[in-house]
Amino acid sequence: MHEITSVLDAANEPGSANRLTLDDVKRWLAEYLDSCQEEIASFPEQEGQPHWDLLAADYDPERDAVFVLAYFGDGSVTILGGRGSMPAIRDFAECSFPSEPNDVLEEVFSRFTVRGRALLTLVDLTHWLANA
Repeated sequence: MHEITSVLDAANEPGSANRLTLDDVKRWLAEYLDSCQEEIASFPEQEGQPHWDLLAADYDPERDAVFVLAYFGDGSVTILGGRGSMPAIRDFAECSFPSEPNDVLEEVFSRFTVRGRALLTLVDLTHWLANA
């Protein structure tokens, strides 16, 4: 998908082992959405609620890690790609993220270097995951 490729091209640092590929992102998003469907089957009241997930690559500890964040809300998906220190990214993803999912995008912009952004419909994303 061209929009996600553009985000990755902007986020990945040339010459760094800390890279994410389109296949990495596709696999992650497919697994994440599958787990969301399982969660909704158990907790149907969560359907339609905003949610997010983050994937990072930190193979070279001497360089900034690369991350991709997917925020799901109101039938759309915002994909952010950027860089930051792995301890800070890990802390955000595991502990210090905002309690309100609606605040996640603003918080990512304030904490990390965001290099790329794409806005997709959930329908387009799921179609791409199923057919590409």
